[in-house]
Amino acid sequence: MDFDRDFGVNQVFVEDQYERWRDNPTAVDAEWQQYFARLAGLPPPPPVQSSALAAPAPATNRNGHGNGAAARAATAVALRPEGAFAGALLDLSASAPEAQRLDAEQKQEAVAELINAYRIRGHLFANIDPLGLLKPPPPELEPDNFGLTGEDLDKPFATGDFNVGASTLPLREIIARLKRTYCRTLGA
Repeated sequence: MDFDRDFGVNQVFVEDQYERWRDNPTAVDAEWQQYFARLAGLPPPPPVQSSALAAPAPATNRNGHGNGAAARAATAVALRPEGAFAGALLDLSASAPEAQRLDAEQKQEAVAELINAYRIRGHLFANIDPLGLLKPPPPELEPDNFGLTGEDLDKPFATGDFNVGASTLPLREIIARLKRTYCRTLGA
């Protein structure tokens, strides 16, 4: 969108807010959410709860015979991380060991960092030397630099907003699509 005529010198700030809103509408203040929704012709967003701490207390079992599982499940839902990758984190049951859940979350964060690194530096690795005279680039974008191993290549990970068609893909396919998107040859 062109915010130049409406906001003048604040154009960069407003464009940044708009991009954040497009990625995740709850990432901006409620006023910006309403403004951008109005611009896009969408209905105004419903009021959003500001934090998990402001959430109402989970319902308790009134007969006193429950084991608290419902309360723990409600708390886990309330404390989910927000963002483009949160909805597609590996689905591990509450009975999974804490170390396994933590490892899965760390691997997902590493994949998000890998995607961001390709977005920021992928153009530096583009195939723009038709004669092959330049030396090959350093292995900066290799998965092992992000703590990802060969075993992780066939595991599914969330793609966030990188791949709109599928919320999860195997890491091998994510890397292939990143290379096709950011590191191909350039030309007219």
